[in-house]
Order: sequence, then structure tokens, then C-alpha cells
Amino acid sequence: MGFTMKQESSSHDAAKTTRCVYLKRCPLWKNFKSESKQFWIKTYCMGEKKSQCRRRAYRKVGKMPPDNLLPNGDYLSA
Repeated sequence: MGFTMKQESSSHDAAKTTRCVYLKRCPLWKNFKSESKQFWIKTYCMGEKKSQCRRRAYRKVGKMPPDNLLPNGDYLSA
């Protein structure tokens, strides 16, 4: 029983440091031309704000986020 609890804790800690499972398939980054792309990815897709990503929140409930939705909830203008 103690082993299982430790295992869960390790899995939870690892999830904080791994990349978002949706990163490779995220349509936002395919056409993103801004020099800030790496900041967004490092902060929201691979960093401490991963759990706050608005795009990820859509995906977690089975919906596709708008293509122009940024991870912080703002929208890119055309």
C-alpha cells in the first residue's frame, strides 16, 4: 500500500515537468510566426502554467479550441 502511494506521488511530480500531451497536435503553433512562440511553449506547454492553459482545458472536455486562442485565454488578431 505504501508503495502505491509513493508511485502516485512520483507520477504526479513527473506530470508537472513533462510536455503537454497535445503539444505536437496543437494547430496554434503550426502557423505561429511570433518570436514569443518559445516563451509560450516553455511556459504553458512544458512549464508551471501547463494546468492553466485554456487550450488544454477545451481538449480535456472533448472540445477543440479556436485556432486563434492563446494558452492564457487571449485571442490572436487576424
